Amino acid sequence: MIRFIIYLIEIFVIIGVAIILSDTPNAVIVEWQDWRIDTSVGVLLIFIFILALVSVWLLRLYNLILGIPDQLKTWRRERKLVKLQRVNFQIISAIDAGNVEEAITLAKDALNIMENELSRLYLARSYELVGERIQAISEYEKLMNFPNSAFVAAQGIINIKMAINDMENIEELLEYANKIKPNALSIINSRMQLAKAQRDYAKVFKLLEQKKEFRFLTDDEFKTMAADLLYEESLYHHEKQNPERGIECAMRALKLKKGHLQASIAMAQYYIGKNDKHEAQEIIKKAYNIQANNELVQLWFAASPKKLTALSTLSYLEQLVSENPETYFSHKIMMEYAQKAGLNGLVQRYDNALKQLK
Repeated sequence: MIRFIIYLIEIFVIIGVAIILSDTPNAVIVEWQDWRIDTSVGVLLIFIFILALVSVWLLRLYNLILGIPDQLKTWRRERKLVKLQRVNFQIISAIDAGNVEEAITLAKDALNIMENELSRLYLARSYELVGERIQAISEYEKLMNFPNSAFVAAQGIINIKMAINDMENIEELLEYANKIKPNALSIINSRMQLAKAQRDYAKVFKLLEQKKEFRFLTDDEFKTMAADLLYEESLYHHEKQNPERGIECAMRALKLKKGHLQASIAMAQYYIGKNDKHEAQEIIKKAYNIQANNELVQLWFAASPKKLTALSTLSYLEQLVSENPETYFSHKIMMEYAQKAGLNGLVQRYDNALKQLK
């Protein structure tokens, strides 16, 4: 609407000028050396207007000619991008179909079309899938030149190096990746894996607490993972002939997760070895209350303070089973030992209970 109004104004101005010139015609004389031009003001204005139009048209033609190379570059780039998009799609299809070698060939073709981070990433991942780790690391290093993919590239190198237990420059790579994405979950996990490999359990525990702090873990998940970690540390100290420290870690594991079976077994075995069978029995009872199984039964017998007969064995076993009496395993183990003691009535009772549980 505004353009239309401007257009009307222009027409009115032109008409007005034409009327003025027709009412008051004036002559214009132009002299240059031996040349002389006699004309009217109206003709001169028309000439100037035509000259202006021609100048504008020539300027546009000039800009069009100058822009042809850029337009050709844009056109070629668009063609390359379309072709590249098609090849990258073929790479994904090849990887999904398990044709990794074909994916590698396609990724190289894509990079010949145009250097780009997506094809470079596909090539690195494909090399990694076929076990060509050196080539994969090389491609990831090239990918680090792309700011948007630097973190993924660093993480890829870290994962490969840790998989082959090559710890050279791992700390520097982790620090570099952490600067790009501070406190990323994948970096915390990699640092935990590295600390575990170095048997630095204090650092692993600190990183685990960091995961909880950043809400990567719920409280229950944290307790479970922390208990598993403490049990792993317990085993490490036992290997290093430091059983007291090992038991301390196992006890901490049990405080975090009462049902940590392996920690309970480790502690019971420790106290049986120290001939503190009463303490071992208490630990076994607590563990059986949470999870009834044959390993605890065998430990229970190992913690017996005296030699058992067939009848006393059954009575002694009942003390343990009473901690968790309604499970299928408890009825089954009691039936087995009742058979050994020749108590057919008890055998029948437990057999009936087993049938009901089925």
